[in-house]
Amino acid sequence: MYQMATRARGEAAGNTEERRADSSPRLAPLVEARGVLRDVLAAVRNLEDLLRSPRVGSRALAQVIPELQGFRTPLLVSVDQILWSVQQAAELPVDAAVTGVAAYVEEVCGRLRDSVDRAAKAPLDAKSRLAFESAIGQAGGELNSVRQLLDLLLQATERSDTELDIEEVIDVAFSSPPRTNPRAALVKVIAAYSHDGSDFRARPGVILPLISIGVAMAPGEPKDPVFLSAVCRRGEPVVFTMCRDCPVGGDEYMVEAPLVVPPTLVSAQTAARLFAEHSAARGTSPPMRVPQPQSG
Repeated sequence: MYQMATRARGEAAGNTEERRADSSPRLAPLVEARGVLRDVLAAVRNLEDLLRSPRVGSRALAQVIPELQGFRTPLLVSVDQILWSVQQAAELPVDAAVTGVAAYVEEVCGRLRDSVDRAAKAPLDAKSRLAFESAIGQAGGELNSVRQLLDLLLQATERSDTELDIEEVIDVAFSSPPRTNPRAALVKVIAAYSHDGSDFRARPGVILPLISIGVAMAPGEPKDPVFLSAVCRRGEPVVFTMCRDCPVGGDEYMVEAPLVVPPTLVSAQTAARLFAEHSAARGTSPPMRVPQPQSG
């Protein structure tokens, strides 16, 4: 079972002087680094689409494949820049998450580079094309998960939050956004909430990804629905509970859960700790908690 708690509206918000000083000097390289990551991911997704299309032949693919051969160094440099920005902005140690993400990206890049190099050396027959398509699809999903984790860590270092409504949070979390992986299986989520009309304060860029990760990592059979229960009461922490063995009645959603990769858990825990520290520094209760998943 997963539980996350976030502080209720009406608790101390703290002074603006307590917020971190202007971080604009780090924005330019950070924006560039995130742009490189998006560009590489878009190129991988584009190549996957071409490989899946029966109308695209080997000659056309031979012109596209070399474009990915030089991706590794700029991608690794960009990820390092983003992780450095997280380290600079974080008020707690983030070494475990940074090390985990960096090592995983290097592993993904190595596998992707090997696949691209093999495909660039000889024309693709039907068997090698299918294998290459599978490798590209896997790399695209993994890099997209890395992008999501990097965004989560960056959001967790920000020093501002927003008044949120529990009903809107659930609706936004499980509304149908554009699919990032058309081949990914959808997860049924049955969500219920209880509240007294109170709002609560949190960062959407932290709480929404953590809810998604909680759904993706809920123990049990993937085919079984995930039940989410949220409680929001004035003056009390807002609690989200997610599990597959605690049925509740509520609204049903079909969602694309994020791909869980090796650094997912440590990144989610780190983001939750950073956000909790931010609230504690402002005299509030810890906002979020992402427990260790159950084995099974």
